[in-house]
Amino acid sequence: PQAAQKAKESLKTGAESRAEEFIERGRYQQAIDLLESLLENDADNPRLHYLLGKAYSLKGDLFAAIKHLEEAIRVDEHFHAAYYLLAQNYSKVNLLDEALKNYQTYFAVKPQAGVAVEIARIYERMGRADLAREYYAKANSMNPGNPNLQNRLDQASTDVANDLYLRASQAFTMEDFAGAATLYEQALADRKS
Repeated sequence: PQAAQKAKESLKTGAESRAEEFIERGRYQQAIDLLESLLENDADNPRLHYLLGKAYSLKGDLFAAIKHLEEAIRVDEHFHAAYYLLAQNYSKVNLLDEALKNYQTYFAVKPQAGVAVEIARIYERMGRADLAREYYAKANSMNPGNPNLQNRLDQASTDVANDLYLRASQAFTMEDFAGAATLYEQALADRKS
């Protein structure tokens, strides 16, 4: 029985390797066909679902990709690569809250400057310049001296200061002078930092 089980596992590994080769060569439909046939006998294999998600992503069928990546995570909540690819797909279909949740799950386990930048970009798309700046700062601290990251951090800081200035102007027009003064001071302090 143990030898039969090992043979079965090595067959799966060989088939998974073929599917990965198909994906690498841009033969996504062949990979999908192979992986779906493997799933018939092994429906709870997170790696098969992940590879299907990857193949569907590259093929451009993002909702099918999302379905399989979610299934990979359902079966194995520690399949971190699935969180990252799932976040990318959610971002592409403009489901930003879901993208953010998955990026942050991945970032908590595998903090990387590139992932921090992707989180910052999601926050920018959501209109949250303050949180975007926070993640650009994290990316910058992980990769100091990168001029692109420094430029993005500077731009995010400018955006936060501009937002504070606009909010202060609105408070001023509504005759909330104390609130306007506080927001103007925050905008000036934020811009100087």
